[in-house]
Amino acid sequence: MKSRLVFIDLLRGWATIVMIEVHVFNAFIIPAFKETGWFGVLNYINGLVAPSFLFVAGFVFVIASQRKLEEFRTFGKAFWRQLGRIGLIWIIAYGLHLPFFSFSRTINETTETGWQQFYQADILHCIALGLLVVFLGRILIKKDVVYQWYLILLGSAAVLIAPLIWDVEFVPAIPAVIAAYLNGQHFSQFPVFPWLGFLMFGAVTAIAYSRWRASEKEMEFIRTVGIISGVLIVAGSLLIELPVRIAGVSTAIRANPIVFRLEARNCPPADADLLVLRRETQTGAVVCARCE
Repeated sequence: MKSRLVFIDLLRGWATIVMIEVHVFNAFIIPAFKETGWFGVLNYINGLVAPSFLFVAGFVFVIASQRKLEEFRTFGKAFWRQLGRIGLIWIIAYGLHLPFFSFSRTINETTETGWQQFYQADILHCIALGLLVVFLGRILIKKDVVYQWYLILLGSAAVLIAPLIWDVEFVPAIPAVIAAYLNGQHFSQFPVFPWLGFLMFGAVTAIAYSRWRASEKEMEFIRTVGIISGVLIVAGSLLIELPVRIAGVSTAIRANPIVFRLEARNCPPADADLLVLRRETQTGAVVCARCE
């Protein structure tokens, strides 16, 4: 019987339930309720769904791949199965965005805006690309310490580069299908920058967990992660209140590295397309405001 990590199963189950709630509430909630205090709390919890799925995807890949490394590196059956799973996620991701259920109509009747909506990077696109990156890294990098740093650097880069490129218009300099993965300029809700960071740090956490588990220190690991998480939440809550505005850096809430640390603490991604971070002219404070 395969051993399972119950806390990961519980996190996936919780994320699935809340994901259903998010879509139901967004579709049917009375707009006036969005102005009440309890909705802010609910919206924060809803904003944790996407980070949870990405984090779990990275975590589970590392744990599941530990027994398959030789097959991965010798291009055995496990290698092709993993590649097939990633490809299937990508196919489903684009299939859900087809403008029409007819191939002929899609080719002949899709407008430029329709193609941009088809190309948009959603959560499944981000998971597929992220899994491909960690998969190839796992094949090429044999030392766990080096692999862990590879993941840390990629995750950090995804988060820190996001505010620098969030407002950049990459089309037509590069194809729209690639540009959709870089920022949210063309309908993309979950571009690589910064969302890939959650998956990368999920993989990093899995490596650390495996090391502590081998030393029979699981509870100590859980306590350590809990303390670190608490410190990051408090630090992020304080930092996001600072009246700081760096010239040339996007203030979009989804691109904000502090919000990444808080897992969308103040303005979660559930309504992220309606929210921006702006600076008050009179007070200089950084606040959240709805776009017109």
